[in-house]
Amino acid sequence: MQKEIGSNFDLDPRILMQESASWNLEQIGITGSDSVMLSTGRSAEGLILDEIECRHPELKKIALIPAFTCQTVIEPFIKRGYSVKTYSIDENLRINPETFKEELYESHAQIVLIHQYFGFHTAGNIEQLIREETKKGIVFIEDRTQCLYSSFPILSVEYVIGSMRKWAALPDGGFAVCIHGKLHEKPEYYDAELEIEKIEAAEEKYKYLHENQGEKQIFLEKFSLAECMLDKQEKYFKISPSSLKVQSSLNIDELKQKRRDNYERLYSGLEGSRCVRVVTPPLKKENVPLYYVCLAENRESLQRHLRENRIYAPIVWPKSQMCPVVCKEAEEMYEKSLCIPIDQRYDIDDMDKVVKCIKEFDSQCQSLKF
Repeated sequence: MQKEIGSNFDLDPRILMQESASWNLEQIGITGSDSVMLSTGRSAEGLILDEIECRHPELKKIALIPAFTCQTVIEPFIKRGYSVKTYSIDENLRINPETFKEELYESHAQIVLIHQYFGFHTAGNIEQLIREETKKGIVFIEDRTQCLYSSFPILSVEYVIGSMRKWAALPDGGFAVCIHGKLHEKPEYYDAELEIEKIEAAEEKYKYLHENQGEKQIFLEKFSLAECMLDKQEKYFKISPSSLKVQSSLNIDELKQKRRDNYERLYSGLEGSRCVRVVTPPLKKENVPLYYVCLAENRESLQRHLRENRIYAPIVWPKSQMCPVVCKEAEEMYEKSLCIPIDQRYDIDDMDKVVKCIKEFDSQCQSLKF
């Protein structure tokens, strides 16, 4: 058996041979008056922006989005002719209510997108402000992608969107929810070509890791091709049957517990490290983390050192050329943040390997200071 930490999920072919079980968003606490499962989070965002324009054609196309975000979050706004501005976050990804209020008024934004970062309730302190501004006609959207399995409640928004692909071996998967009314546009067909390409890549990785069969470069190229296919999607697709089958097969309780255990192991094991500083806080009962997120002054060297030890720590969001001016805290996240995998594929021994590897790098960089 091959052993590595991180990168794309592998998929046991036996999962797709099982009968599908029923699954819906209510099982993870996401409810509304209407919803649709789509192929991606960006499709969900685009569908909701189209829905807003249908319901509120009088709204000016000015959007306020997080300063730290992904290009795929910005693209749907730009494609629809929006002027995009950003609101600030602090060094721990939280929003300051007073600063947020000032930026909202100065931007004249009519639509606001809110992230809850990496499994933590980073926007909880603007709940009352959202309620007040909603009454004035501003439309709020919450992106729950990174908090899919955390138990804190949805903000008082009109729409909820998200992607499911970061959490498990789903070929595709996103969702759009409206809290009131019905959605006007729902796709009828899924992207069968994408489904096949993703499944082949994930199953070949499974054979490589667990059965010592095949070559790594082959499934890496398939994953890359599948992502290109996703990027080129111009119309809306519904979620594939295989993704629903994989999602319904997940042991959610185990997923939550493993992620929490692994996060806590890294949190305690890397306390006092000179080369990394954790961004997110200690766990509360409500949190299910997506990654262990840290800042590293020498990020590329650390990432390379981890990779040499078969630990693949992604830079989740490189700064997009589409991104407007951002606050210094967001700029630091773009320049220094690194995400350590802590997901359900791994256990405490794997986390101990990560800690040991980072401490080895730490000892090589004793002059590094934050």
